[in-house]
Amino acid sequence: MASAQKIIGLTGGIGSGKSTVAQVLSNMGYPIFDADSEVKRLYHTAVNLQKEVSKTFGEDLFLEGQLNNALLAQRLFNQPDGRTKIKQIIKPFMNERFNEWQMEHKNASLLFKEAAILVESGDLDRYAYIIQITAPVEMRIKRVMKRSGLTEQEIKLRMQAQLHDDERKKYCQYSIINDNARAILPQIQSILASIVV
Repeated sequence: MASAQKIIGLTGGIGSGKSTVAQVLSNMGYPIFDADSEVKRLYHTAVNLQKEVSKTFGEDLFLEGQLNNALLAQRLFNQPDGRTKIKQIIKPFMNERFNEWQMEHKNASLLFKEAAILVESGDLDRYAYIIQITAPVEMRIKRVMKRSGLTEQEIKLRMQAQLHDDERKKYCQYSIINDNARAILPQIQSILASIVV
């Protein structure tokens, strides 16, 4: 791993547009680690992770190695400490995968990790900088409803379970507003100009 390599965190609440920003950065040639996609992949490929999740949340969650996402989400939100438990289970698997991915990109000077719960997951000293992506709440709700089939109430519950933007902002050095009014690219270019020195 190059000593000058920097890891940049991309985070934001559900529907804020993290993936849009990540896609722009990817198009610019930067490696992107998509934590949500990696977790979904691990749920289907990591047998030990499946065992841990089943032991904690129910043996009926996996059918022929396929996770019932809706059932898991229901149980996570119905248990007071469900989200804490799942984070503790997933974290070592994700750390191992991220370390592998980082080695795969050892020649890149900048790496980006996109994760909704990046701040909540800790290990903040791993990141040279963290960028928060924000958008108005109503816009975020509409985006998630359009892509997921979740109800407005379900989305609001998920928002409440995440850090508020103002709280998350305390841990972030930069922010990008993704409100369909301000162009994303100039905001990204301005941050990159500040980071790449």
